[in-house]
Amino acid sequence: MRQRTSRLWTRNFVTITLGTVVSAIGGTAMSLALSLIVFDQTASTWLSGLFAALSLFPGAVLPILIAPVVDRCDQKRLIVGLDALSGCLYLLFGLYLTRASFSYAVYLLFSLTMSSIGATYSLAYNALYPDLIPSGCMQRGYAISAMIYPSVSAIVTPAASVIYGAYGIIPIVFTEGALLWVAALFEHRIQAPRSPEVCPPAPLPERLRRYARDLTAGVRYVRRDRGIRNIYLYMTTTNACANGVNLMALAHFQSTPGLTTAMYAALLSAETVGRMIGGAVHYVYDIPQARRYALTVWVYRIYEVCDGALLFLWYPLMLAARFLCGFLGINTATLRTAAVQNYLPPELRARVNALFNVLVSGALMLAQLCAGALGEVLPYRLVSLLFAGFSLFVMQALIVRRRADVEPIYNRSV
Repeated sequence: MRQRTSRLWTRNFVTITLGTVVSAIGGTAMSLALSLIVFDQTASTWLSGLFAALSLFPGAVLPILIAPVVDRCDQKRLIVGLDALSGCLYLLFGLYLTRASFSYAVYLLFSLTMSSIGATYSLAYNALYPDLIPSGCMQRGYAISAMIYPSVSAIVTPAASVIYGAYGIIPIVFTEGALLWVAALFEHRIQAPRSPEVCPPAPLPERLRRYARDLTAGVRYVRRDRGIRNIYLYMTTTNACANGVNLMALAHFQSTPGLTTAMYAALLSAETVGRMIGGAVHYVYDIPQARRYALTVWVYRIYEVCDGALLFLWYPLMLAARFLCGFLGINTATLRTAAVQNYLPPELRARVNALFNVLVSGALMLAQLCAGALGEVLPYRLVSLLFAGFSLFVMQALIVRRRADVEPIYNRSV
């Protein structure tokens, strides 16, 4: 059991945690509802994949452009304002849906709008969050953060699938709007630990040159640091491939006799329950610093193998596999996030994270398009196997073969 060296549950940490929980409740329900309604209304993996890919487009463009501004602005005010704005837009969209039938174009436009806001919010939140964790509590703080969405999803996903099946997407949209306002109220109580960086007044050409230097700072940093570069490239690949597998799993459960939407929701819940329990264990027990890299590599291997085999398994074994992946994955995810965010210079955190977000968003778009297209001509099981196999190959190349660059970051003291 780890020795307590500092008090984690300060006012700031409690406040940001409560705000994140409230936001996660609505976000989890909306994510499931949007994926279900698009496939239900179109009955096409290609259109579902296209919708998901286009919805990610703002995340592939905006982070790089806005990261210099986010690094220098008041990040607390930004996340409060964006949550309040998002709440208003969800309520307006809900009113529209009460008077209109399904329109692929309208849903896509709304999704693009919310993705644009979400890309900005994510940068500001991830740049501010490490500053709200007391010194010496980084790993425990990220263990709590990592448990929030699994804990919420374990409860909300089945409930959202039932609500969607009985009443459609409209009540979920209204609920998300209200919850975002509640989250903004919590976040408003945060006492920011550091002031935003203020640049002296300068002529427009000088401001443009300064912006250009800021814009490329994250890229230059990642190019120099081979460990961070390899970790980010692998995480980009595995996130993209996992989304391809998830699209195939959704289509498989929606189109296979004997499988239902509720069973698919239960599959997601099995993984989130595993994450919740794994996060609780990680909060209490420390993984020896010298073994963190080796443990991470084995967990990555298990995760990719389980993804590839998922749709070939008997349903109870599917549940067991997803639970195992959730339990193991949350521990390595917490270690990686805490180590990487503590490793990055605070003044460059938003810009480096922006580059990562752009890579992930671009890869997710490509994966969704490829999975959707392949799902039209190949069995869903085979497509899942191909995606998981490719991710395993990349892991071996970037994480295992480049151990000398990667291991010091994973084994870093946090």
